[in-house]
Amino acid sequence: MRSIRKLDILFAITLALLLSACGSSQTTRFYGLQPEASRQQAPPAFTAGTVQITGFNVPALFDRDEIMREVSPGQFEIEEFDHWAAPFAQLARQTLSEDLAARLPPGAVAFPGTPAPVHPIQVSVNLLAYRVVGNSAQLEASWSVKFPPAGRDNLNRIDTDWQTTRAVLEAPIGEGGGAATAGAVNDLLARLSERIVASLLPL
Repeated sequence: MRSIRKLDILFAITLALLLSACGSSQTTRFYGLQPEASRQQAPPAFTAGTVQITGFNVPALFDRDEIMREVSPGQFEIEEFDHWAAPFAQLARQTLSEDLAARLPPGAVAFPGTPAPVHPIQVSVNLLAYRVVGNSAQLEASWSVKFPPAGRDNLNRIDTDWQTTRAVLEAPIGEGGGAATAGAVNDLLARLSERIVASLLPL
C-alpha cells in the first residue's frame, strides 16, 4: 500500500507540472512579407521584354519555419515562437516579384506560378546571408540576368550570357523579434529590387 501511495503522489506531481507548463506556454506568432511602394514617381521606360525570376535560392539554414538571423559570424539567433507564415523562399520570391512589378511598367513582370512568357528576361537570385549588425540589417545577395537574343532595346548589350552582380544591402532594424525582422526583410527586398531594375535598364 505504501508503494502505491508513493506512485499516486508522484503521478499527481507530474500531472500538475504538465498542466502548469501547458498553461504558461507562449503563443506562436506568424509573419508574412509585404512589397513596398516604389520611391520613384513613375516607372522607367522599359521595352526590353517581360522579366521573370526563374531561379531563387536561399541557404537551407534560413529556409525554415522559425525566424532566424545571424547576430555575429557563425552565431545565429532563432525566434522560437516567431515563425514565417509560409516557406521563406516562397514568401521572398513572391514579394521580390511584386517589388519589381512596382518599379517597372505594368505587365513587365511575370509572377511565380504564371505561364512562362516567350523569350523572357531571366533573373536568377541568390540570397547568400542575412545578418544583424548593431541597428542595421544586412542582406548579402547576388543576381544574374540573361537577356533573350531578340527584343532588347539596348545595342550596347552584345551578348546573351548571364550577367551577375553581387551586393550587400542595408536597412535599419528595430527591436521586436519577428516583427522587426520581417519589416527589415521587406525593406531589404525592396532595395534589392531597385538594384535589379537598374541592371535591366539600358547602359
